[in-house]
Amino acid sequence: MPDWRDISVWRRLADDPEAVAAAARVDPHDAAAIARLRRSFDADLVSAALELAEARRKAVGKIDGAERL
Repeated sequence: MPDWRDISVWRRLADDPEAVAAAARVDPHDAAAIARLRRSFDADLVSAALELAEARRKAVGKIDGAERL
């Protein structure tokens, strides 16, 4: 099983913008919210989407266009 560090997971994530949007809407520390995401999306995609959402949050105010990372 691939994990979120595998490039193939990121390629699949690029093809599933809803997973990215859903991850951006949840608190990454809320286990119940993450469990709900994993019922809708593959666990590897959820992990990658949460990592991407966190990177975007950290980049806001530091990088122009952070929301498009």
